[in-house]
Amino acid sequence: MIIPARGKVLVEVYSQKHSLIHLPETVTLPELSVAEIVNGNGNFPKGQLVLIPTKAGLNINEGGIIVRLVNESDVVAEIGG
Repeated sequence: MIIPARGKVLVEVYSQKHSLIHLPETVTLPELSVAEIVNGNGNFPKGQLVLIPTKAGLNINEGGIIVRLVNESDVVAEIGG
């Protein structure tokens, strides 16, 4: 599961077991990396930025969606609807 970084700010976070984690409204998530989708589908178009819990510098195939990590840094995520 890849969760979009909508506006790079409003996100929901993916857990190791592919279920969503509910977090406080603002939390620092240093384990997340920003990735760009390089081969998407209808839900995740090419070029969209997403947050995924892994290290930068890798190409990842997640359910047929291929992403390339852009950077590795602390990400401040605001969780909301």
